[in-house]
Amino acid sequence: MSLDRAKVLETAQKHLQKGNYDKAIVEFRKIVQSDPSDIRTWLKIGDLQTRKGARTDAIVTYCKVADQYADQGFFLKAVAVYKQILKL
Repeated sequence: MSLDRAKVLETAQKHLQKGNYDKAIVEFRKIVQSDPSDIRTWLKIGDLQTRKGARTDAIVTYCKVADQYADQGFFLKAVAVYKQILKL
């Protein structure tokens, strides 16, 4: 069964509008389970974890993002994400 990305994003947005960060994160995780290289969605998850105060989870997520950027040769983006981690 393939993932309906648009439907999952719509559901996640509805949860965000209601301030339900945990439920939105669950929806965004469905996307990265289907496509682990989706850096933008990983970043969104990290941002939501930061908003809800889950600092440790956010650091782990942001590290995944930075590693993916570095692996793809986007070193400046990786450095920017590491700087974001340091601010947490």
